[in-house]
Amino acid sequence: MNLKLKISSIALLFTAFIFGQEVENALLWEITNKENKQTSFLFGTMHVGCNVELNDEIRVAFEQADILLLEIDLTNPEMAVEMRKHMFMRDGKTLLDLISEDEYQLLSNYINPRLAPQGINLEVMKNVKPILLSTMLMQSLMDCDNPGSFDMQLARLAQEMSIEVMGLETIEQQMDVFNKIPEKKQAQMLLESAKDEGKKDQLQLQSMMDAYQSQNLNALQQLAKEDTSGFIEFEEEILINRNKNWIPLIQKYMTEHSVVIGVGALHLVGEQGLLNLLKNEGFEVNPVR
Repeated sequence: MNLKLKISSIALLFTAFIFGQEVENALLWEITNKENKQTSFLFGTMHVGCNVELNDEIRVAFEQADILLLEIDLTNPEMAVEMRKHMFMRDGKTLLDLISEDEYQLLSNYINPRLAPQGINLEVMKNVKPILLSTMLMQSLMDCDNPGSFDMQLARLAQEMSIEVMGLETIEQQMDVFNKIPEKKQAQMLLESAKDEGKKDQLQLQSMMDAYQSQNLNALQQLAKEDTSGFIEFEEEILINRNKNWIPLIQKYMTEHSVVIGVGALHLVGEQGLLNLLKNEGFEVNPVR
């Protein structure tokens, strides 16, 4: 899994906290500006998945668009450098400052076999933020030979069609949000995964991928309600505030351009989800079948 995909995978961990009314089951939505009839599209992605392919409806949407908006601009040539700036805990802190030596050994036994194919072990990564270690383990949780990312596929298609790619937030802004989860809490959540060899995480990820492939947003919401990882207590900072911050940018771009927007699928749903927030701003919102 390359570095861009590792970081873009982070959001998968945080898209599970908007609950509320049911929504029609569709991943692609047509958004119409009632004033000038400008049409854009909102697509709910999954940041990691198996055998990732974009369907014909999305390709048709791209034919009408001149901008692709993603959570972060995955085509930015400086992205890897920016990511590395935010990977590490400050002041020389390591996992051994957050957990006991026995717990560190437990993590080593869990992480090392799973990251060995990437040439990585915990000893050389012990000063990396625990939340990033969690995302690096995602590929090992997927039972497939061809893992991928819908966000990356969207970015590649945009480049093929000479469509400009832009981000709703920078790497720094995204990491500032995730940094609101205390590092000790991050480490404890990583330990919980290690204690059962990632079995619970694997089952949840597979269930989410199945629901996503079925375009079943309501099933995804239900899975979110059943999540016990501990991220829910950071719902306001990690999900709701991000949606609210994105709306003015989305509104601006959709007023001036035809846009395809690709964000994690569960950013779409619920009272504070993008679909409802866009309706509140006067846009017409309809599923694309």
